[in-house]
Amino acid sequence: MITLNSNPAALGIGHAMAKNTKNLTGSLQRVSSGKRVNRAADDAASLGVSSTLGSQSRGLRMAMRNANDGISIIQAAETANSSAIDMLQRMRSLAIQSSSETLDSGSRAFAQEEFLELRNQVKTLAIATEFNGIFLTDNSAPTISVQVGANDTSNDRIDIQLTNLRGVVLTLGGASVSTTTNASSAIDTIDTALSDVNSGRSVLGAAHTRLLASLSVGETSATALTSAESQIIDADYATESSALTKHQILRSAGIASLSQARNIHRSVVALI
Repeated sequence: MITLNSNPAALGIGHAMAKNTKNLTGSLQRVSSGKRVNRAADDAASLGVSSTLGSQSRGLRMAMRNANDGISIIQAAETANSSAIDMLQRMRSLAIQSSSETLDSGSRAFAQEEFLELRNQVKTLAIATEFNGIFLTDNSAPTISVQVGANDTSNDRIDIQLTNLRGVVLTLGGASVSTTTNASSAIDTIDTALSDVNSGRSVLGAAHTRLLASLSVGETSATALTSAESQIIDADYATESSALTKHQILRSAGIASLSQARNIHRSVVALI
């Protein structure tokens, strides 16, 4: 039936064009953003899951930075420990040398002077070694906790037990090599100090190994989480490009069809 008051064909085409325009807008948004889900209305469940995965992934990345900072702390402390070991070993050599009565008084005085300088330097190491304002060997911070995971559990933290070089200084006390008796006594004292430092180094080594392992696990986990998030939230460009082309063609076809539908009324005029 041909009518003048309404144009059902044009109305139907207009409705189809409005729907296609909405779809075209969505395709353009997905193609331009690279994401399949841009708002909750697109897919609320997927958006929630991807947000959780993204938070975990970013948390792990930050935790890996923390682990690297922890490794840097250990390296700084280990440098001080290594220097302390070198000085203690030199002090032990001086003590052994001075324990012999074959050493003349002048040489013994030189040995005593070097021994005291080394002892003072160990003290300097104990009070001056620091990282980012944290003193590492004076026992002011015996343990440093490093957050290496994305959650708040004991498994997400690694404690670094620092070597107490101040305690080593106290162990050395007034050790000297000024006499054969003092030198002989100093040997045992230095051996105790060496044992303390070596024990502290082994603890640091174990923490270093744990931090390296946490970095490896964190990298693997963060990569897996990022991949999972991508599978959920990212747009498939092959699919979206095809859909975009389809909607563009439909839009052009709709405009042409609407133009034809408007010509229907003109044929009515020819009948009058």
